[in-house]
Amino acid sequence: MSRDISLLHPRVATLALRLVEECAYQGVPLVVTQTLRSYQEQDELYAQGRTKAGPPCVHDGHTRPIGSCPIHPLGCIVTQARGGWSYHNFGLAFDVAVKDKGTLNWHTGVDVNDNDITDYEEIGTIGQILGLEWGGAWKFSDFPHFQLTYGLTLKELRDGTRPPKTG
Repeated sequence: MSRDISLLHPRVATLALRLVEECAYQGVPLVVTQTLRSYQEQDELYAQGRTKAGPPCVHDGHTRPIGSCPIHPLGCIVTQARGGWSYHNFGLAFDVAVKDKGTLNWHTGVDVNDNDITDYEEIGTIGQILGLEWGGAWKFSDFPHFQLTYGLTLKELRDGTRPPKTG
């Protein structure tokens, strides 16, 4: 899995950089953690929490070791998308994390700039203002995820249709 913004569609790369800049201006240091993924890498993420160990789950603010949670015996499920079913597979999506005291923080309640608004809510709002679709607004929330689909479905992308290189 790559963190290389240059592997994204040119417009998505520009928006990713603008998101990082705007968030820094608001006092929320942000890092792009994932960009383009191969189908195989996507399938490996899909397996986490299902058929192989995923990250530990957190309930009521407490991290539960793998194997100790009856709801998530293999840890958290990381994604709902198999290979070919994610905009990451086509360079149209990226994930971010908040940089908190030198480490990456994916906890949705983090508030690095102490303004009583969770950083991921701020990041999501800024991303949406920039024209990105934010995973935090989905039924299966994915707070670190942003994408620009150009109105293309995943089937269209799998079949070879691509968005224009500009715009």
